[in-house]
Amino acid sequence: GPSGDHRVTMCMLFIGMALFNPNSWTFNYVFLIFAYMALTDYFMRNGFADKVSLGLTVAAFILTSVFSRSLVGKSGQYQAEVLSAVTIGTLILLFVFFRLKFKRISL
Repeated sequence: GPSGDHRVTMCMLFIGMALFNPNSWTFNYVFLIFAYMALTDYFMRNGFADKVSLGLTVAAFILTSVFSRSLVGKSGQYQAEVLSAVTIGTLILLFVFFRLKFKRISL
């Protein structure tokens, strides 16, 4: 499989695909699953030692996932869209990968 540094780069590419796609409908954010899977593996292998990245990842997950109509209702989903919760969560996730890349941490 790809080396750890390549996994970071590929996850950043998938996040960029979701963020910068001109047809960025909600279902395009399914590409984030690869980033969440890689980070989950990273946290489990390291005993959840990187608390900052873990906290940012949880915040990103909440912002990108929890504001579905079935959980928060129509008005809650509308507020999340107005506040760009999914975009902000995706940017936080991208920041986590930039942080790992610059700290030279391999996934």
